[in-house]
Formats: sequence, C-alpha cells, structure tokens
Amino acid sequence: MHLAISLRRRCKGRKNVFYTEAQIDRKADKRSDPDFIAMRLSNPETMLLPVWRGQNLIDNSGDTPRAGGVTVAEGSMLLAEGGDTVFLGDAEGRAYFAVDVSSNEEPNGVADFSERGEFRNLRDVGAAMSQAEGALLAFGRGIFAWHETHGFCPRCGAPSEMRDGGHRRQCTSCDASQYPRIDPAVIMLVRRGERVLLGHNKRRPAKWFSCFAGFVEIGETLEEAVAREVFEEAGVKTTAVKYFASQPWPFPSSLMLGYFADSPDGDPKPDMEEIVETRWFTKDEIRDIEATEYHLPPPDSMARQLMTAWVEGYD
Repeated sequence: MHLAISLRRRCKGRKNVFYTEAQIDRKADKRSDPDFIAMRLSNPETMLLPVWRGQNLIDNSGDTPRAGGVTVAEGSMLLAEGGDTVFLGDAEGRAYFAVDVSSNEEPNGVADFSERGEFRNLRDVGAAMSQAEGALLAFGRGIFAWHETHGFCPRCGAPSEMRDGGHRRQCTSCDASQYPRIDPAVIMLVRRGERVLLGHNKRRPAKWFSCFAGFVEIGETLEEAVAREVFEEAGVKTTAVKYFASQPWPFPSSLMLGYFADSPDGDPKPDMEEIVETRWFTKDEIRDIEATEYHLPPPDSMARQLMTAWVEGYD
C-alpha cells in the first residue's frame, strides 16, 4: 500500500516557499500526555513516516515524488522493534508520526519498504513534491537530527530521554529539560537598480552563484545581521532592508529569513575567505540562467525564491 497523504494545498500568492504549509494540527497542548500519544500509536490508521539516517522514504510510483509511509496496521514491526517515534500532528482525522529506523545497517532492515519507495535525501526531491508533503517530511527529518545530537544533558552530562511525543528531552539524573532549537540565518538578495549582486562561495562548484547569507549573532537585530553579512562577504553597504519570507531549513536545523537589501553605491570586494568572486546579474540572466555559463541554487532554496520573486516583479 502506498502512502496517500491528502495534504496537497500550496501557498497562495508569490511566496510559494518550500518546506512550509504542512497543514497539520501539532496538538502542542496535548502531546505532553503519554496516554494521548499511546492512543494515537495504537490506532491502526495512524500513519508512520520512516526516517533512515537523515533520509526520508519517498514514493516514486507516480508522476511526481510523494511522501512514503505505512499505517500502524501495516508497520507494527517498526514499533515492536523500539524505533523512536515523534508525533508530528493530526490532519484530516489521522495522526502522523515520524519513526526512526536508523539503527538498521540497511534501510530495509526492519521492514521491506521496497514496494513503498526508497530512502532519499529530501533535498534531491523536495522541489518536485507537493509543498505540504515536503514540509511534513522536513519536520520529521529535522527533529530527528536534533535528537541525534542531544542525547546527553548539557548540565550534568547524564543521558536524556524523549518526552512530549518527541518534542522535549529530559535528563535521567537532574531532570533538566531540553527543547528543539533552531538556528536563525538571514539570506539576502542585494539589489542595485535593474541588477542584483551574487557571490561565488569557494566550497561550491565553478560558476555557481548565490545570495549572501549568515547566522544571526547574539545581540543583533535581523536587519543588523543583513547589513553585517553583506558587508563582510561582499564589501558593500546596504540600505532599505525589506523582509520577504521565512523558511524552515532542517538541513540540519536552520530557519532562513529572506530579505531584499538595496546597495546604492560602492564596488564589491569579496572577503576571499568564503566568497571569492562577486558578479552583478540582470533579470534576463537570472530568468534564463541555463543559457549562460553560470549556475544558481536549486528551486527549493530561499536564495532561488528571492531571485525568482525579483524577476517576477516582487517589491
């Protein structure tokens, strides 16, 4: 049986941001109740979405990739094997859980998923999926990435355990709680008239250009972070910083905050540590990038969505 999540609604308007609009009720007021979680895990119609070492189960049987999974009735062996589960929420009368099968050396070690799809990196297929399904898979992948690196208490070093349906960890010694953390990062498209400034990061393939970006530091506003990062990486000052949209980016744990920033004058000077080349691009070049020698980020990224919005006249 193939998973048939009916969460297919996309964002309306220009801000069609990938990995958002999961259309689920997270039940944050109830997931701390163990009986509530147990009741949903005992329901044979509850859906389990497997995650294996950061990869999601993808159903490739149709024209476009879909989220893959099994019902509790079909995948009871996943629960019997003791794989960690995280309650994602309810949608259209059905509960959804992510289940970690990473303890198996092979992705099909517990159950044969071959008829339901294959485990793949969400970044490879997310842009081709329905927005809601991609968001749901990103949610599960991201929260397991957090659990993987937070197995011990930061106060006393003792092991910690999952609580609240997987949305909290509690120390087994001092009872201190930890909650999933995200890392806010600003990403901005620098404009000057009918051109935008992009940079080439030395870690990327040749001729690959993108927006400037960086993590927000303690004690600064988002707008200050925009100005600082652009000046550090490209050597130009910015004005008229304007917010565009935000995007969960669980690869592994960022929240991308997209901005437009105008740079009225000044010659770009790449920092040569991360950014080794800068270049001004026109709307025609961005629109028809395949006709040039240059490459841009994939369509699911905030960088590409900022560029697309600019080309389409978003202001």
